[in-house]
Amino acid sequence: MKHFPTHRKNAMTLWKLLLAVSVLLANVSQAQTNVASNSSTEQTKSANMNNPAGSATPVANTTATVISNPASANSIKALMELAHTKELLGSVQTQIDAMMIKVMHEASKDSQLTKQKQAALDAFRGKIIAIEKEELSWESMEAMMVQIYQRTLTQDDIDGITVFYKSPAGQAFIKKMPAMMQDTMQIMQVKMQAMASKIKQAQVELDQQMKQSDAAK
Repeated sequence: MKHFPTHRKNAMTLWKLLLAVSVLLANVSQAQTNVASNSSTEQTKSANMNNPAGSATPVANTTATVISNPASANSIKALMELAHTKELLGSVQTQIDAMMIKVMHEASKDSQLTKQKQAALDAFRGKIIAIEKEELSWESMEAMMVQIYQRTLTQDDIDGITVFYKSPAGQAFIKKMPAMMQDTMQIMQVKMQAMASKIKQAQVELDQQMKQSDAAK
């Protein structure tokens, strides 16, 4: 009889979940940062075209530790409301929950579980989902995202992005983002399966090396 996942199999399952969460959240942030970068570039081009002396207009350094003209918290919150960031994070949570169920099912599909073990597994899954919902709640994420925006974007950046999001192209971008995130999730699941297989082989090789080292003592 095969027993329910060993600590290594559990660790692999959680690793896959955490990797997917990281990718999804990074994509939410990256998508909006890309909009900021494009907006700033267009503003710079426009300014240079209108500069008869031909001198370059300075571009805000978004990697600097200190922003000379940081965006206000209120303008950032208004932008996130316009961009439906809260709803987007909600869709991310839904995808995480679905993946949680899938990866835990995969981890236990070859095991013959007793009712007690199945109940324990279900309770564990419930705890993980509760932790995820608490840590990724909008109340928890909003303040953190405002700080990230303020460390990265100037007020001019935020103003430019707001103009873009109010445009037809910006509204289309917002509406299509959930579908883009879902496609990203599906692609990452395939990637993680391939990575998990390679990592498992690396783990087997490490175990063999450890055993050989112990035997040589």
